[in-house]
Amino acid sequence: GKLALCIADVAGKGLPAALLMANLQAALRPRVFSEPAEACTQLNRVLHDDSGSGRFVSMFHAVLDEASKTLTYCNAGHLPAVVVHRNGTIERLARGGAVLGYFQEWTFEQSSTVLEEGSRLVLFTDGVVDATNASEEEFGEERLMQFIADHHADTAEEMKNAILGAVMEHCGGRSHDDATLLVVAVE
Repeated sequence: GKLALCIADVAGKGLPAALLMANLQAALRPRVFSEPAEACTQLNRVLHDDSGSGRFVSMFHAVLDEASKTLTYCNAGHLPAVVVHRNGTIERLARGGAVLGYFQEWTFEQSSTVLEEGSRLVLFTDGVVDATNASEEEFGEERLMQFIADHHADTAEEMKNAILGAVMEHCGGRSHDDATLLVVAVE
């Protein structure tokens, strides 16, 4: 009756970043259905102790109670997830705290929102909004928010394909960063 959702982005590239992400995944597994703020507090300690040298991870972690349609979340320094309601209004899910692993101790906060039927939950990494065109203009959060609102009645698959298509068109098919996107439809 519960669905865990998580999106994360490691600062840096290459083998050190991949190892840090693997560490995060292993540490998250036993905590995936914990209260999101408590999971983030524990993950922060693990990553701080293991990563050293100022490496960090941004992460959005949420648990959706399927019966009540209540989404409880914690945003650890990640771009805020987006809820687009069936009437097209946008809600940004920003409550949480700092990135994981940078500070030795951090107390994270969590919040909840109810996802009514017809809502869409959109999680994304900075590779989506930071994608640049030939003039070095970013796709940007404002354009993404408008795009999400304009496509609020699409299925999750249609919305995902439309957003990724618009981002790739904007950057001429040559993205300089990885772009991850997750769209959940509430029925």
